[in-house]
Amino acid sequence: MRTAVVVDVGWVNGLAAVRSLGRAGIRVLALDHRESALGFRSRYAEPVLTPDPQDEPAYVDFLAGLDVEGAPVFATHDEPLNAIARCVWRVSCAPRRTSTTARASIRPASSPKVSR
Repeated sequence: MRTAVVVDVGWVNGLAAVRSLGRAGIRVLALDHRESALGFRSRYAEPVLTPDPQDEPAYVDFLAGLDVEGAPVFATHDEPLNAIARCVWRVSCAPRRTSTTARASIRPASSPKVSR
């Protein structure tokens, strides 16, 4: 089964993403730092409690440790999106870690082509 990661599911936009992906038959890891996150209540969500995104080093380390190689990451709010964006830059400049377990594959999407 395909997997997607939805980050910051505390509000309705995160819940909507979880539901849409789940209805499409995709396994959804719902990430949030609040135990009461709204998206955790969806039957489609596999709740994952994360460190607070304001503690960026701990948050980024946690995301990098997820076993979701190649899964798309949907950030529904700016704070975690900014942390992920900074992580992509740092990870791309750092030496690759080798491991027997899969790691999160967080990389920037290519720019969409604009047709005129």
